[in-house]
Amino acid sequence: MFELRDAWGKHDYEIITYESERIKGMDEPLIRIFPPWISRLKFLWSLGKAVVKLTFDRPDVLISTGMGMTDIFLFPYCKKILRTYTIYIESAADVCKISGTGAFVRRFSDRFLVKWEELAEEIGAEYKGGVF
Repeated sequence: MFELRDAWGKHDYEIITYESERIKGMDEPLIRIFPPWISRLKFLWSLGKAVVKLTFDRPDVLISTGMGMTDIFLFPYCKKILRTYTIYIESAADVCKISGTGAFVRRFSDRFLVKWEELAEEIGAEYKGGVF
């Protein structure tokens, strides 16, 4: 994902990600979401904090590679309320059809990209290259 930084680097951005060991010490503007599979209450609390932060920061662009429940809440809010430009990049694991999250957030996405050319042609999505 960070190899694409030039695509959004000139815009105001924040990265929304699940809290994990992997992100500790990252030098990026992060909004941390507690994973819903560990605690639903902490997930909802951190999601509420994310909404407040996004409301005050108002980033130019929201890019997601699929965070399930987080995208289902944040994509409609950012698109309809904050008027943020939204980009959704579907998982490479979804070869034959888009994920449930992708199907939902597609209507709130300014750009919807998939990583398989055949899938892009079938569903009318954008394809800009594979993952390998």
